[in-house]
This record gives sequence, structure tokens and C-alpha cells, in this order.
Amino acid sequence: MSGAPPAFSTVPTKKFFLPPWSWPVLVSVLAWAIIFLAIPPSKQDFPLGDDWAFAHSAIWFAQGRGIHYIKWASMPQLGQWLWSWPFLQVIPWPNFALRLGVIVLSWLGLAAFCDLLWLENVPVRLAVFATCVLALNPLFFVSQGTYMTDVPALSFALLALDFYSRAMADKNVRWLLPATLFAVLAVITRQTMLALPLAVAVLALRNPEIRRNAAWHLCILVPLAVCLYTAWWFSRQPDVVVMRAKFRPEQMLLRPFVAFHLAGLTVVPLFFLRWWKGNWRLFLVLLAAVFLVAGHYMLAARVPYGGLFPYYGGMLSLQGTYSEGLVAGQRDILLTPALRFGLTIPGCVGAALILTAIWQMFRDRKFPGLLLVFTLMQLAILLVLPALMDRYLEVLFPGAILLAATQCSPNGIERPGRIGWTAGVVTVAVSGLIAIAFSHDLLAWNTVRWNLGREAVAKGITPADIEGGFEWNGWYERNDPDWKPSLARRSAADDDPASLTLP
Repeated sequence: MSGAPPAFSTVPTKKFFLPPWSWPVLVSVLAWAIIFLAIPPSKQDFPLGDDWAFAHSAIWFAQGRGIHYIKWASMPQLGQWLWSWPFLQVIPWPNFALRLGVIVLSWLGLAAFCDLLWLENVPVRLAVFATCVLALNPLFFVSQGTYMTDVPALSFALLALDFYSRAMADKNVRWLLPATLFAVLAVITRQTMLALPLAVAVLALRNPEIRRNAAWHLCILVPLAVCLYTAWWFSRQPDVVVMRAKFRPEQMLLRPFVAFHLAGLTVVPLFFLRWWKGNWRLFLVLLAAVFLVAGHYMLAARVPYGGLFPYYGGMLSLQGTYSEGLVAGQRDILLTPALRFGLTIPGCVGAALILTAIWQMFRDRKFPGLLLVFTLMQLAILLVLPALMDRYLEVLFPGAILLAATQCSPNGIERPGRIGWTAGVVTVAVSGLIAIAFSHDLLAWNTVRWNLGREAVAKGITPADIEGGFEWNGWYERNDPDWKPSLARRSAADDDPASLTLP
């Protein structure tokens, strides 16, 4: 968290053959190549989840038809529309073009995250491994294959944070130009990225040299002003669903617990790298506290999913990936109670590891670095959102991984043992296989569903007469920029997308 190592260009890379940040990207490229070979791009031209609305808006924007939100969006999305524009120009399948654009952007985000870890004094081999942990996390991986704003906004933010960190570490203001550019793209994609310029401002205020530099002031104020103006402008659009902050006292324990648990499940591979060292007494005390909270929610009434993982709905559901309540009928349950209980335990272990790192950071009076300040601000924002879905928590994963990595190598020098590395690599590999399986399953059954629907349309059946599920109905009902809700088919979901969140 304090002090910055030299740039990647000065790090010996003979053991890597390629720049260290490229290895996690190649791992993700290989995983997605497997999926694209199994399900070719031409067969993936359909929306997933909220893509039916977001894709329409992006396509109309790329066609020069203006800005339209068709009474569904709660975020402006402008940054990811600008990013997606060239993909829509060259790829004939628009939904796949948007999907590929997000995947490519996420690869840049992974490279930036790896560099950020190195700048935070994480040894290079550990930084590469930790970035693979994020790349092959099932929730992050599945989100890569959608056009929802979670991964694009996070990737823009990671790129901006990396360039801001480079500017601080190298004392070179030239890094501020790309930092500001990606920060602006982040804040006009999702309002919660307000945390990005605020985090930079906090770190800048602690540095006398930066405080006196007008270029730094400008490169902080520009994305901050753009964010506030975009949020104000967006709230005044007639065809949006404004998301207003709500303070609910009953959520002030549940949401932080769920956030730490899901982040903890993400960092489990890093736990194996440090299992034989560290402050065990502190870790066990915090683990007991996490288990007590988990036990409370297992016994509490009216807790989502019965107080077991996945706690909140969204991308992951009991039936698999993003399928609950979106299609007619009932899919088979994949996450059985026994499996959910089994996943609850390692999540608690990982949460205790993260809390141990936070405790030790403040005990040693180390001020958090840029990524951690950004993560803490995002956690505060998540506490007051009117609705919470699991994919909203992905923004916490990079900071959580950094905290866990500091436990594997507390002084930036120590290396995990061979047994720890083996267990960690195996765990990441299993996570990657699950991620690939989930994404393949999601694309495979949707391919069949959309093929059946399109065959029926080719035979003369009107799309509105087909009950094709959430995405099909939305895609064909609101396929005009000037769409207005029909009284006959209007529902609460037309005014509040959060109403689809399951209890």
C-alpha cells in the first residue's frame, strides 16, 4: 500500500516470456475461445438479461438515431456505447458485437489490474496469479459475456486507476491524459463510478506535490464534473428509471456480510497460498465472527435464499446462470441446499482473510492505496442502493483480491510454498472450468430457445404471440426508439426493473 515498485518494463520477464500482465489476458482469451468454438458467433446473436434493452439503445446510438432508454435503464451507459461503436460497424451480428466489445474491454481491464497489483507492491508472479483469480471467477466471467454495465464500468475504472497510479508512482503527468479519458468513460457509463474521481482526490490531498499541481486538479475535477452533470442529465430523461438511494437500517448488516462473503468466495484460491503463515489468532477470531453472522442469517426469517449462498439473485441462481424467473416453466435446481451450504463455508473463510488484511492494514497505520480507497467507497455506495443484485458486487472483487494478496506476501518479498501454489492453481482451474460451463450453458440453452422462436416467426407467427421469456418479450416489444408502454401489457416492471429482483 505504500511505496511503488518500478514499472513493468524494468521487471525481469525471462520466466514469463511475455509481459506479466499478458498472461491473465491469455488465460481469459483461451477460455472464451473454447466457448466461441463450441457456440460460433453467428449463433450468439441474441440478448442476455437486460441486454435486450441496453443493446437496442446501443444499436440505435450507433445508427445515429439518438439516445433512447425505452423506460428500462437506470444508468446512462454512454461510455460503453462509445466503446461498442466500432464493433457494431464491422461485425454483422449486433448482439455478438456488443458481447465481444465487453469481453475485449475486460481484457484491457485485467491487464490494468495486474499492473495495479504490481504498483501496490505485490510480487509479479503473485500479481499474475491474483489477476487470473479475477479472470476466472464465475460471476465475473459470465458477466463478461453480457452487455450489462457492470464489467464495462469496472474495466474503465481499472484502466483509469492504473494510469492515475502510474502518474503518482512515476511522477509523470503524461499518464493523466489516458487516466482522465477512461475515468470519463467510466462515470458516463454508471453513476456509481463517482467513487473513482473521489478516490483519486483523497489520495491527491495527502500528497503535497500533487496538491500544488494544476494538471492533477484538472484531471480530477473533469471526471467529477462530468459524472455529476451526466447523472443530473440522465435523471431528467423521460424514458429512464431513476435509481434513488435508500437507507434501510435492516440492510446495514446483511449487505456488508453478503459483500464480504461473495468477495471472500472469490479470494479462496489466495487463501491456500497463505494457509501456513500469518496471524492465525486474529484470523480465527474474525472467522468465528463471520460464522456467527452467517449462522444468524441461516436461522433468520425472510432472508433471501434461506440465509445460504447465493444470498441475492441476479447473475447466479439456484437453476444455474441468470435463468430464474426469466422463462416460462421451471428449470432443474443445480445449487442444492447441500451444495449451497458447502459454498457458504469457504466464503466465510475468504471473508475472514479479507477482514484480517484490513485489520492489519489499520493496525500498521498504512493508508490504503488508490484501488482500496475506490473499493471502500463502492462498498458505501452499495449500502444505499434501492436494490442489490450479485453482479453489483463485482466492483469489490479487485480490492478484495489485493487485500488477500497482501496476506500472501505481506512485505512484498515472501513467497508462498509449493503446496500452497499447487492448491491455489488447482482451485483457480476448477473455478475456470465452472465459469466456462456456466457461460456455455447460458449460451447453449438460449441458442435453442431463440432458434425455436425465430423458426416460428419465419413461418408467419407474430413475435408478440410467442411467449419467449424475459429477453424475447422485451426485445420484440420495445424494438422502436419511440416505444411507449401499452396499457394492455404494462406491468410494475415497466416502471421499476428492481421489481424483478427475487426476495
